[in-house]
Amino acid sequence: MYLSRLILNPESDYVNSLINNPARMHVALQTGPFGSTRKERNVLYRLMREGNIYVLYVQSDVLPDWKTVTGKNIVLDGIRNVSGLMDCFDNENIFGFTIRANPCKRNENKIMPIMDTSLKLQWMKRCAEKYGFELLQCRETGMERHNVQKKDMRFVVCSTDFNGILKIKDKELFKKAFREGIGREKAYGCGLLMLSMAS
Repeated sequence: MYLSRLILNPESDYVNSLINNPARMHVALQTGPFGSTRKERNVLYRLMREGNIYVLYVQSDVLPDWKTVTGKNIVLDGIRNVSGLMDCFDNENIFGFTIRANPCKRNENKIMPIMDTSLKLQWMKRCAEKYGFELLQCRETGMERHNVQKKDMRFVVCSTDFNGILKIKDKELFKKAFREGIGREKAYGCGLLMLSMAS
């Protein structure tokens, strides 16, 4: 597994078109660097604002070829092999985490975004139970709404940022979450579980 870090220049019209339409970002990431579909390569990504720049983190099963994406306004800042990190996933191990997720609920035949903070935290707790970890701390740190234009369809993706501390309870389930992501809308920048050593 590989984690790439790319620096995006927000003064570029092309970069702004990627930032403001997750469907365009999805196409840019899928068509060139991996030679296959997002799902086949377990491609997960997260766009973050860091000062005056945007940073794009992309995790994938295979080593990507960024030549089709990078240029003067998108610069590759590095690629790390993170496969070895999963060797540290033992039961009772504790990590800090951050994730941008898409908390949803089914309302009759429709999938609806969860807007209430307490209900979002309950959703995150259910995900933890499903994927073999326990939430020791968790808080909502931000929310974004993006209008997505995909061919003749237009829809809204609501994403929520969570930060906290987790404890692994089932390392095999947790490895699955780390590799494949959590929740819906992975094609539009959600689901990537980013870890740090808990202090």
